Amino acid sequence: MNVNSHQYEYAYLRSVRPSMVYDGSEPLDIWQKKARAKLIELLGLPFESCEDDLRIEYTVEFDDYTEIRFLFQSEPSYYVPCHLLVPKNVPLPAPVTLCLSGHGGGMHVALGRIRQKEDEEALTSWPHRAMALRAIRDGRCALVISTMPT
Repeated sequence: MNVNSHQYEYAYLRSVRPSMVYDGSEPLDIWQKKARAKLIELLGLPFESCEDDLRIEYTVEFDDYTEIRFLFQSEPSYYVPCHLLVPKNVPLPAPVTLCLSGHGGGMHVALGRIRQKEDEEALTSWPHRAMALRAIRDGRCALVISTMPT
């Protein structure tokens, strides 16, 4: 009986032979072309190219940092929301922490903002989720990129 899904997945992955593994039965360059074609197929590439169309929505000054919210077009008619936080007490250029929201409430959690009760619980129980604010405290800029529109 597998209780931990990670243990189950690890055991399963050890038992499976990947279909695209390089086994030396053909020249490496031939295998690479096949593997690259499969990767492009699985990723849905090529994406339709488009202009970046960067749009700054607003800039807000806080005591410790400046926040710039902007959008860029990643594919035709699809814009990715981002927040750039720049600390005021650090000489520029400064290191940047990329803050990508995974599972959970969204990019507002990385910014330390509470939108609903679950956010407050998450930020209290897991304060590291406010990673953009942590970056500012540590003297780094923070680039928060949304994985889905907010």
